[in-house]
Amino acid sequence: LVLGNSALINVTITNKGETDETDVKLNVLINGVSWQTQNLALLRKETAEKLTYLWKPSDKGSYNITVCAVPKPFEINIMNNYDCRIIDVIELVHDIAVSIEVPGRVVKGQTVNVSVIIKNVGGYDEKNIVLSISINNLTVHETTVTYLASGSTRTITYAWTLDKEGSYIITAFANSVNGETTINNNEASQTINVLTSFAEQKQILVVSGDTGNSYEYGTSLGLFKSVLEAKDYAYDVWVTSKNGTPSVSELLKYKVVIWTTGDYISKSMTYIEAAVLKQYLLMGGNILIEGAFLAYNNPPSYSDLRSAVLHVSFHGYDANTTGLTITMPQHPIASGLSLTANFVKKYRYGPDKVLPSGRGAFEIAKFIYAPYTGINVFDGTAEGIGSVVYFNFNLLWLPKEFAERLIENSIYWLMRKSISVFISKCIFAPENSVYFVYGCMNNADNEIIQLSGPIFYVQCRNSQRQFYDKAQGIIMPSGRVNSSAVNNSLVVLSGNPLYNSVVKYYESETDLPPVKLFYNNTHFAIINQKGEIVASLTSNDSRSELVDLFVMYTFSDPASGNDFFVIYGVGCRGELAAGIYFAQELVKNLPNYWCSWYIFKWQDFNGNALPESFEVTIESSG
Repeated sequence: LVLGNSALINVTITNKGETDETDVKLNVLINGVSWQTQNLALLRKETAEKLTYLWKPSDKGSYNITVCAVPKPFEINIMNNYDCRIIDVIELVHDIAVSIEVPGRVVKGQTVNVSVIIKNVGGYDEKNIVLSISINNLTVHETTVTYLASGSTRTITYAWTLDKEGSYIITAFANSVNGETTINNNEASQTINVLTSFAEQKQILVVSGDTGNSYEYGTSLGLFKSVLEAKDYAYDVWVTSKNGTPSVSELLKYKVVIWTTGDYISKSMTYIEAAVLKQYLLMGGNILIEGAFLAYNNPPSYSDLRSAVLHVSFHGYDANTTGLTITMPQHPIASGLSLTANFVKKYRYGPDKVLPSGRGAFEIAKFIYAPYTGINVFDGTAEGIGSVVYFNFNLLWLPKEFAERLIENSIYWLMRKSISVFISKCIFAPENSVYFVYGCMNNADNEIIQLSGPIFYVQCRNSQRQFYDKAQGIIMPSGRVNSSAVNNSLVVLSGNPLYNSVVKYYESETDLPPVKLFYNNTHFAIINQKGEIVASLTSNDSRSELVDLFVMYTFSDPASGNDFFVIYGVGCRGELAAGIYFAQELVKNLPNYWCSWYIFKWQDFNGNALPESFEVTIESSG
């Protein structure tokens, strides 16, 4: 559409149901903003109403025009209540635009494809466009595009191997064509940061709280260090007797803080240290805390460590016990552990008598011969804060192999990339810090609309950014999220690869997603990174609308620092089931979803053809 001209938007609304409908509401949105509304007093069954609107855009660019018929009460098939089109509005001028697609961060020695996209955004066909690519002002590649039709694009790729650390500015420049007056978009630049590795920032701080009085074995600093080194975790150490109390800002540099007080009996933690840990937790930090007398040393009159950090109630000290019994063996923290572990060290005083207290707190292990908690866990996803693993004993009392596996499991759980952690971050995220990217159908015969993403969006406490998968500047032509515009952020993608080009890009062009959709003429299948089928569905089952699959998974893109959550149904009913299950079940029980990917199966048990959460089962996870 040429800027300055008007276009007719023709909308046809059809009653495919078996009854007449009254007060039918229609909404026309342009780039997500309501533009026209219409109320039909009566729409008889098996009839259609054609509506025509005159639209004259005020500026050039891409416009998403969406039409939505508000679902009626008891309407079962709402997948065809929506339709959308992407319209490019151009000026009748000569105008060439250039953009660059490169990762924001790469590892030294890696070969990067520098993709330069040249688009004819003017109203005339163009010939002999000279394009050059430079790195830090040194030209490294030059080519000529002999012909580029109005509205079309061409991608030029240059392979570059980065052999030195540092920041590099990549610039692409297209010479102006005859008659071109707008040349500010003929040049584009991006910065690539070349790193030794993506794991440069240490994620774990071990704090040895050794300023207390009276102990037998001291803190477990040495044990923690040996486990972290064996598992190749990069970490820092903070010793309170030498370094004092770490500040909240210091702790926030790390994803996990391990705080060990061992068996220090008196003054094992000060009220200032308790306050710092509380604030760190509230700001999303994760804590592994160990100490046999922490609760005893911090009564409510001294600090709120018990209620705000440990999440336990105190019932006395000196529990008479000989070891631990695992009470939740299915939890990841208990993975690979024997059901009982006897203490192998003698000690003068037994540990504190505590029990889980408050929402999100639960027991992993209790003491042998004593009805009190040995390992307490607080899952903060329901509150939008961090999580805590609390060892109510000195780890040195345990057999070495048991203690090492317990530490390993706890760190893994605290650093988990679970869907629950991602969803929690999104729900409680500050305004405009999460990017929702929806798949948009622009095929008139396609009756699938992506509902699961918008259903997720309405769960958020604050307004967030919403885009379709063709959003210029946010999504590159390849489907990759533009790391220059979106980096170190949370990104939600909804719509399967057939309908969301961004999901398609990451599933087909990268190895980042833990699972992917595969399909042929007879089957749909979800495969893992090894190529193994973890769930499948026949095409006939999908078309029957009586059974379907839907997917939820997370992954991280180290090149951009972005964390992604992907949700989609394989078919129509799977998409609707994903949204319903997300809102009615998953969000209300986040701590139960500690894996990074889930495949769900919906079956129409009650025969009403409408997905309901009780009809959903977990088919596979990992």
